[in-house]
This record gives sequence, C-alpha cells and structure tokens, in this order.
Amino acid sequence: MLVGILFSVLFTPRYGLVNRVFQIVLHWGLEARWLSDPRLIMAAIVLTSLWLWVGFNMIYFLAALQTVDKTLQRAAAAIDGGQPLADLLARDPALDAPRGGLRRDHERDWLLPALRAAAHLVE
Repeated sequence: MLVGILFSVLFTPRYGLVNRVFQIVLHWGLEARWLSDPRLIMAAIVLTSLWLWVGFNMIYFLAALQTVDKTLQRAAAAIDGGQPLADLLARDPALDAPRGGLRRDHERDWLLPALRAAAHLVE
C-alpha cells in the first residue's frame, strides 16, 4: 500500500518527480498522465515493479556472492584469464595467513586442483 501511495505521488502530472525528470532530460512529460493514459500505465507499472523487487533480489544476490570462497574466486579468475595485478588487489590477507589446527574446509580440497588442471588445459 505504501508503494502505491508513493508512486501515485511520483507520477502526478506537472508536479510529480517522474514528470519533472522527463521534462529536464527529454523536454517531454510535464503534463503526462501516467496513471490514466492507457499508453503510459504499463510503463508506470513496470517502473514501480522494478523499484520494488530489484532491491530485494539484489540483497539475495549479494548475500550469495559473499559466501563464495576467495580461493575459488581466484581459481575461477585464473581460468577466465584474470590479470595478476587484479588478483593481487582482490587478495584477502586473512585467507593468506597460516591456519592452526584442523582445516574446516577439507570438503573442497579436491576442487582447487581440478580448477588448476582445467586452467592449464585452457592455456
């Protein structure tokens, strides 16, 4: 409901922010009636839906990206032909430090040699 109220104000003719932006950028749209014109209503719905859902999906996407192991990212960059300087700048010093005790990520020990072998095959 809040999104509907917000966008009804944003799409208001003459004083709405969307109409003002279109007037400044394209010199069109100051009197556009987004919510009553059959040609413009679909564009208004698409803009509102994009604003509403892209943020939620971006949070999920960024959370998933943060769970990817840095060593896996480096190996994938090597396969894709990543530059050594970019690899050096993207390096996380905490991952390069020696670890004491048992390794927790022993399940992924097979993955890095497989990626390195695939990188040599590509070269």
